[in-house]
Amino acid sequence: MSAPDFYHSASDEEEALGSVIPMKLQDCFAFGRDARDDAGWGATYRVIQAMHKNIIGEDCPTSLSYITENVPGKSAAKEEALEPLDAQIFFRSLDYLPKGVEFQTFKYTRHNVWRSAPISRLNMYGALPCSTLREYMTNYFSTPNPRMLMLTDGASTVGVYGFKDGLAYIMNPEDWKMLYCDSLTDEEKEDENPFAHASDKYFNAADSHASF
Repeated sequence: MSAPDFYHSASDEEEALGSVIPMKLQDCFAFGRDARDDAGWGATYRVIQAMHKNIIGEDCPTSLSYITENVPGKSAAKEEALEPLDAQIFFRSLDYLPKGVEFQTFKYTRHNVWRSAPISRLNMYGALPCSTLREYMTNYFSTPNPRMLMLTDGASTVGVYGFKDGLAYIMNPEDWKMLYCDSLTDEEKEDENPFAHASDKYFNAADSHASF
C-alpha cells in the first residue's frame, strides 16, 4: 500500500474497533539483521521478512537475495530498494502460501487523486476500497485473523501489525543496530503482549505520529 498522507475525515466518536496482532520482538526485522548493512535501501525487504514470519509462521530465508530471486529486474546484491508492488510479486510467487491469502496493493491520498501522467508504477496500484485510510485500517483489523500490512509514504516503509483506537501499531525497520532488542532478556523477547516494550526504536505503537 502506498500512502502519501494520513489525513482522515472519520469522526473521532466512531465506535472503537480494530485489533492488534500479538507479536514477539524476535518476529521483527530491522536494518542490520543477519549482519547485512541495508540501511537506506532495505526497509521493504525487512517488512517482507516480518510479513513472511507473520503469515506463514516461519522465518524467511536470511539472504535478502532470496527475495529478489522472485522479483524480476530487482537485485539485493546491487542494493536496489523495493516497493509494495515488488512485495506483491514476491509473495504471489511462493508455492507454500496458506490457502485464502491474497496480496493486493492500494494507493491513497486524502482525496484519492493520483496523477495519471507521466505513466509510472503508481498506476499499477489499485484504488483504496474505502474513503479514508483510517476506515480501511479499522475495517481490516476488525476482520477475523488479520495479517501484517506493509505501508509506505514513498520515503520509508513500515509493517503495520494493528490498528485500534486510532493508533497504528508499527514495526519500524529503522532500528538498524537492534540495540533495543538485543538489550532484552530472552523472556522479554518472547513476551507476546502487544503492548509490552513499546519503544520508538522498535515498536512505536503508542507514538503520537502513528495516530491518524
